[in-house]
Amino acid sequence: MGESFSVRLIDDLPVIKSMVGERIWKLKEKDEARFWVELKQYVERGYAGYTVVGAEHPIIYLRDDRGTQYAKVE
Repeated sequence: MGESFSVRLIDDLPVIKSMVGERIWKLKEKDEARFWVELKQYVERGYAGYTVVGAEHPIIYLRDDRGTQYAKVE
């Protein structure tokens, strides 16, 4: 109790925070394009329907696209 809670907004939409392991973060220093590929693949496996919208070590920011206009059409 007593903890403050804030919601980060990106494009006026709330996002959730998550984290990934150092293996993925180390890629950012060596090959940023590969970092983003690995990060998106990680999120697709663990957070179906979410999209990476930002990354600031150690936090990644995810937008919930399940059932929204941003969701992929398959």
